[in-house]
Amino acid sequence: MERIELDREEDIISIRDRLDWLRTNQVILIVPPGQKALSNPINLKLLKRKAHDLALDLVLVTKDPLIRSLAKEAGLKALPSESKALKAPSLQPTQAEEISPLALLFITLPFILAILIGVALLVPSARVELTPMAQTVEASFQFKADPGINRLNRAQAAIPAKRLRIELSGRGSIPTSTQKYVPDQKASGTVIFINKTTQEITIPPGVIVSTSTGENVKFTTVTTVTLPAFYQSQAEARIVALDPGPQGNVGAYLINRVEGALAFKVQVYNPSPTSGGTLKPVNVVTKEDKERLKGLVLQNLHQEAYQTFLSQLPPDSFLIPQTITVIPAQESYDHFVDEVADQLGLELKAVAVALAVSRSDLKVLASEALSPQIPSGYELLAEEMKFEALEAQEEDGKYQVKLKVKAPAVAKIDKALVRDEIRGLPIPKAIEKLKALPLRREPSLEISPSWLGRVPWLPFRIEVKIKAG
Repeated sequence: MERIELDREEDIISIRDRLDWLRTNQVILIVPPGQKALSNPINLKLLKRKAHDLALDLVLVTKDPLIRSLAKEAGLKALPSESKALKAPSLQPTQAEEISPLALLFITLPFILAILIGVALLVPSARVELTPMAQTVEASFQFKADPGINRLNRAQAAIPAKRLRIELSGRGSIPTSTQKYVPDQKASGTVIFINKTTQEITIPPGVIVSTSTGENVKFTTVTTVTLPAFYQSQAEARIVALDPGPQGNVGAYLINRVEGALAFKVQVYNPSPTSGGTLKPVNVVTKEDKERLKGLVLQNLHQEAYQTFLSQLPPDSFLIPQTITVIPAQESYDHFVDEVADQLGLELKAVAVALAVSRSDLKVLASEALSPQIPSGYELLAEEMKFEALEAQEEDGKYQVKLKVKAPAVAKIDKALVRDEIRGLPIPKAIEKLKALPLRREPSLEISPSWLGRVPWLPFRIEVKIKAG
């Protein structure tokens, strides 16, 4: 006994479907009060019919007096509680129903088919593989790959095309190709401080001195010196330019300014030029570097898209490589233009789109293109056609495609005639018959079971396969 609880909003279709999945022929249907579907007399009759078709003993349990009343009128058992339902006798048809001959046929037909299939499987079988004389024929033709149509248009050579789309991401880096010179070493030298007072003055490291003409160049003292306590006393101090580069290389007597409070107490000058400020070459990022790197990453993504599309392509589809387009969606470089860097890196996210068409549709147009090339007495082996897209040009979302097709044309062999010629023959005689055909290779004949020694009599148990070789 199985128990099914219904939802108040559940419809009659859902209720009937749930009965199909039962593993027993006894079921209690728990119906909530006000259940919409079973408040309808027609739905109750449909439920009754379904229970009868499935040979179910069906009991409705509901506290809704209206549903119980309607169920009883429809011929269903309806009780107010589940405990009473468990004690209720099984519902059985009151009258035996006669089975019509048509119904009897439907009942017995699956068993008859099963017996026939079993017999067929036990009957001996043969597999023949033939490699007829063959020539390769080829041709080029044009067609329109159109995503806006849903069937082949032979007159206009238009084939329905399916749009493909994938998301990709890639990384890449290249060495930067442009150099520029930047400040390297700081200039250094010596200055003479002159006491403007009669007091002893100490000059500590870090005092700023500079030139006063042109672009002021600043230096800082790096040693401690002391001016004696008399007017015009002098002392020499070491200095270093604040900024690196050759701008710190200044001529003699150009440093003549002291910054800060000491400017009222001392004077300064440099008796000799400062020197040692240098430049060095470094690699920097250019706009051309970014464009070159982006092109390389997009090229790699294009190849990745091609391989991904091929791996996801259904067996009967042909990818048109020239329609693959990789559209950058987000790009992130690790350096800015003019920034010093030996390597430039890029992380790129993109979307790839392409078009694919049905090989079956291609074969229809290709057969027409190859037809004039097929020698007399030969026929095209369409299942072994090979296609190569030569070019594709876009026109308003459609592509005009030029395609090259190659296929084997094989000597005509009538499979039905082959079956009639060899059925029932011993294997050596069957092989002899097969060798008389226009073949490039020895015929192959396999019998199952192998000990039988002859080809089966039944033609439908003889499989003949034509191979191009």
